[in-house]
Amino acid sequence: MKKFLVRVNDQEFEVEVEELIQQESKKVPVSQRPAKHQVTRSGSGKVLAPMPGVITEAHVKIGDIVKADQTVVTLEAMKMENRIPAGKAGQVLDIRVSVGQNVSAGDLLVVIH
Repeated sequence: MKKFLVRVNDQEFEVEVEELIQQESKKVPVSQRPAKHQVTRSGSGKVLAPMPGVITEAHVKIGDIVKADQTVVTLEAMKMENRIPAGKAGQVLDIRVSVGQNVSAGDLLVVIH
């Protein structure tokens, strides 16, 4: 048993926690772990969908100059609007999606040079 002091809303509680099983975890260095969903490939100019959803707004058009982290499209997923940023500053070369289009995680949305 391990004892802990827990504070909730300015009230302190002493709790005991029983350690059931201690499993040794296999640690994998962060650089070797597969990436989940990347919003962008940093510096590559490829803006990818971080999750499945529907494109609700395109904030740029081909030829526009964008700043790093500027919103390029809005993606609705699970009733939430997600503003998808440019990974780098540059000029919009291609927009691969349109408003109302369904996308999957990892789909290419915008290309910036």
